[in-house]
Amino acid sequence: MDRSIFIVILLLHSSMTSVAEPTCSKFHYEEQTLEKMIRQEIKVENMNSDMRLTEQRVLDALEKLKTERSAYIKDLMKKEGDIEVLKTKMDEELKRIDEKMDNFSKEVQKIQELVLTPIIAFKANKANDISLGNNKVIVYSNIILNTGDSYNKDNGMFVAPVSGLYLFTAQVCLKKSVWVSIGIVVNDSIVSKAGIGENVWEKCYTIDAITAVEKGNEVLVKCTAGCANSDQLYESITYATNSFSGVLIHKTV
Repeated sequence: MDRSIFIVILLLHSSMTSVAEPTCSKFHYEEQTLEKMIRQEIKVENMNSDMRLTEQRVLDALEKLKTERSAYIKDLMKKEGDIEVLKTKMDEELKRIDEKMDNFSKEVQKIQELVLTPIIAFKANKANDISLGNNKVIVYSNIILNTGDSYNKDNGMFVAPVSGLYLFTAQVCLKKSVWVSIGIVVNDSIVSKAGIGENVWEKCYTIDAITAVEKGNEVLVKCTAGCANSDQLYESITYATNSFSGVLIHKTV
């Protein structure tokens, strides 16, 4: 405010002296110079004021940008958190779907295994040893059919390749005046047996068994009682022969 009063006084003084002094006097030149300096200073002040105003506007704009940037970062972090939660949920759901698909595939495989029963069947005849003995296995050495390759002609055993329900049949031919007990055995358990014999004629007898057999079980025919270490079996190419057969009826899982 003091500077403004001083400038006004100088301007009034310049007007008053301009009447008394000649136009080209030294004082007139100094007054003009001073006036120019004052005007220049006023311009500088106005420029400084504009610069301060511009600086303040820039600072306000930067502060606004800073606030907006902070809000944007918070919003972005929130969205990233939401995306991570959504991703976790999607991963869990995909895992559940994979587990369901895996269980479904297993169920389909079980159904296929139940429906598609493999062909397992065998038949062998001709006892390689016609002598019997208690608990002696009858070995049928001539293979007629062995689909599945599960009957062994060397030891007379059928080893089940799959679990399931099987039908086994054995024909045992005895000489006359021989009485014995014959059984079909699964893993040392007799599942079917019969006492057979004839005084007058050589005769063949048939026993069978429908039984559940586990994979790997051994099935065979043997003399269970009344058997002597002598030639008791009757074997004839022309009239009759001993035989052992089996077939898978239905596979189980």
